[in-house]
Amino acid sequence: MTAATTQANETVLVIESLGLGGDGVGRIDGRSVFVPAALPGERVRVQVEPGAGRASAGTLLEVLTPSPERVSPACGAFGKCGGCQLQHLSYEAQVVAKRRGLAHATSQVVDPMVSAPKPWGYRARARLHVARGSLGFFAAQASEVVPIDECPVLDPVVQTALCEVASRIVPEVGREAEILVDRGRTGRPVLFVRPASEPARSLYEALAAYVDAGSIEGAALQVPGVATLARFGEPDPYTTAADGLPMRVAPGAFAQANVEVTALMAKSLVEMAAPSRHDRVLELYAGSGTFTTLLAGHVREVVAVESDGAAAAALAENLRSRRIGNVRVTRGDATERAVNARGEFSLVVLDPPRTGAPEELLAAIARRRPRAIAYVSCSPGMLGRDLAKLASLGYRTLRGIAGFDMFPQTTHIEALAVLRLAG
Repeated sequence: MTAATTQANETVLVIESLGLGGDGVGRIDGRSVFVPAALPGERVRVQVEPGAGRASAGTLLEVLTPSPERVSPACGAFGKCGGCQLQHLSYEAQVVAKRRGLAHATSQVVDPMVSAPKPWGYRARARLHVARGSLGFFAAQASEVVPIDECPVLDPVVQTALCEVASRIVPEVGREAEILVDRGRTGRPVLFVRPASEPARSLYEALAAYVDAGSIEGAALQVPGVATLARFGEPDPYTTAADGLPMRVAPGAFAQANVEVTALMAKSLVEMAAPSRHDRVLELYAGSGTFTTLLAGHVREVVAVESDGAAAAALAENLRSRRIGNVRVTRGDATERAVNARGEFSLVVLDPPRTGAPEELLAAIARRRPRAIAYVSCSPGMLGRDLAKLASLGYRTLRGIAGFDMFPQTTHIEALAVLRLAG
């Protein structure tokens, strides 16, 4: 037991570890107590919520003995906004904690984490929410919006747009909306606006005026029930790929927010998978080409599979602009393509969503008997599950998992595992 009880439900607790969600974890009589904003090694006074089972939630009342790694958060909304969970922990300690958490979640050896070159001001895109006239991010573990006018993890260009969007667009967008701020081809902001209901004509006028003023490069408006986007100016987001060239992303489509760490991850994939001119590659969940454009220069052929039509079109354009001719882009479901794609593949690359890869997809990949599988994951728990499944199918990691700190100040981790056929 690492706690001393004082009053009813109030306890003095020693925090033993950091949970994957960023909460400090202590124990009372074999039960885990999860305490937001508490750090390992700290002696804290907490209010423990009543409940049955092996885990309870606790509210931090007082830090009696602070950790030497505790720092002052840079954002006044920290603790209310759900965007960041670790601003109270020194950056060096964040990286150590993430490596430990990744190892625990996957039961694998993890190489030293790849740190972010910029712990602050790194986010080149922001997904904002509007609720009843307020612009901000969702609260921690809640759907309410925390108003934000300044965010220290945002790229300065995106931060400037945040302020202007609040005054120019939010008054016209309706009671609820989602607004994605990216950077366009010239580096100026672009917007993707998705109101929850049919917008007034004034929103169209506000977006057109915003573009005409030159503050943003373009905007795309997705009206509920309308398949075609309303476009103003040049609304396509662009990022810089690992090859140093611009890469187009479809408006509203997924793209990594940390350009520098994404490039490091793509280069690590090539280094760890060791592709050769003899390889024929099946790439699943290819997106706009984060890995495709780099892999193509090392292999005989890539078959890139992407289910989203707009992302597949952006990938095809990124290949054309680079004059890459050994990639075949196919739109479709990853599992179906893994089952039915023609020919043999010596390397399979997959970057599934947070829910991980379907079991039938992993089985289909293993039946093809590639020499190696490169698995990119944003969910340590799902990665651990899927690595165990692949091990049962004959594929094992022969070196440590690589972890990438894509999102400093948060608990999120990107990981890369390369597996090879045993024996």
